[in-house]
Amino acid sequence: MKPTLLLLATSIIAMGAIQSCKKKKSATTVTESVSAEPNQNSQSELKVNGVNISPTYVWPGMVDPYTIESTSIKGDTLFVVVNYGGGCEKHHFTMYTNMMWMKSNPPQLNLYIEHNANGDKCRAMIQETLAFQLGSLRYKEKGAVRFIINDNREGSVLYEY
Repeated sequence: MKPTLLLLATSIIAMGAIQSCKKKKSATTVTESVSAEPNQNSQSELKVNGVNISPTYVWPGMVDPYTIESTSIKGDTLFVVVNYGGGCEKHHFTMYTNMMWMKSNPPQLNLYIEHNANGDKCRAMIQETLAFQLGSLRYKEKGAVRFIINDNREGSVLYEY
C-alpha cells in the first residue's frame, strides 16, 4: 500500500507544478535562434521595432526585470539580447528616447527599454533577441552616435552611418 500512496503523492505534486503556470507554453521564443548579429536568413524571422520618441519621456526604471546580455548594431538595426523570467505570458519590450543629445564627439543619446511581462509569474529563463530600427536617430551629418542604454554607459554601443 505504501508504493500506491507514494505514487499518488508524486502525481499530486507533479500536477501542482504543471498548474503553477496559467497556460502551458514553451520556454523558447521565435527569436531564440537569432544571434546578436543575425545572418540574412534568420533576420527575416525577427520583428524590427521602431523607437518611440517623446521629448517629455522619463525612464521609470525597470518595472518588470530583465538583463541585457549583449548589444550590437548591423546596418541601421540595433540588436539587444535580453534574459528574463517567464514562460506563461507574452512579454513586450518597447524602446524610448527623449532625443536629449549629449554634446560630445560622437554625440550621445540615451535609449530606454521598458519590459511589460503581463503579470507572468512563471520562472523559466527566457533569452530573446530584440531588434530596433535606428534610422530616425541619426544626429545631423556627424556619421556616428553613441547610444547609452538604460543609463549604462559601460554598455554603450556605437552606431556609425
